[in-house]
Parts: sequence; structure tokens; C-alpha cells
Amino acid sequence: MGCLWIRNAESERMQVADRIRFMSVLTLLQRHPFPVVARFDRVVAVSFAFPEAALQPLVPAGLEMDSHQGLGFVTVALVWTRELRPAGFPAFLGQDFSNGGRTRRD
Repeated sequence: MGCLWIRNAESERMQVADRIRFMSVLTLLQRHPFPVVARFDRVVAVSFAFPEAALQPLVPAGLEMDSHQGLGFVTVALVWTRELRPAGFPAFLGQDFSNGGRTRRD
């Protein structure tokens, strides 16, 4: 990401405010109320490319779309986990979880 140097004070204040807003959104995305652990059983991810202009209105403020040669990307991920639980809890208290259908036990 490039940096734009602006000389007048009003624009500089706006640039600082934009950075603060971006950092608070980024901080919220990186934080979780409590750490969790899980074993990944399977992960399936499929990416699709669309014209960047069609996707841009769907991108929330504070986030940036990955793009290449005018195309933006949407990825759908299906995840099957085992023993999903708060960190420090014993594995037998964990739950099997899937956002892509039924879970299975071997």
C-alpha cells in the first residue's frame, strides 16, 4: 500500500483520521473475545474472479479488495473442524463443527 504525503494541515488531519478508522477496523478483525483451538479435519476453498468494479460496492469501509489486472476475487471456504473449544479447555469438551455440511467422526 502506497503512502500519499499531503502538505496542508486540514488534509493531514483527515489522513490521520482515516488511518485511525482503518486501524480500529483492522484491530476488531484481528481480535477475538477469547482464543480458541481446533483440529482441522478438512478445508475446501474455491475462488472466483469478477470485474473489480462489480465487487467494489460490496467491500465494507476500512477493508481493501485484492485485485489483479482489473479482477477482484471472492473466495468461499468450507471448513470441518474437530474439538473446537476455548484455549486451555480439554479436548473432550470440544465440539466438532462444519460450516459446509455434516460433521463426521472416524
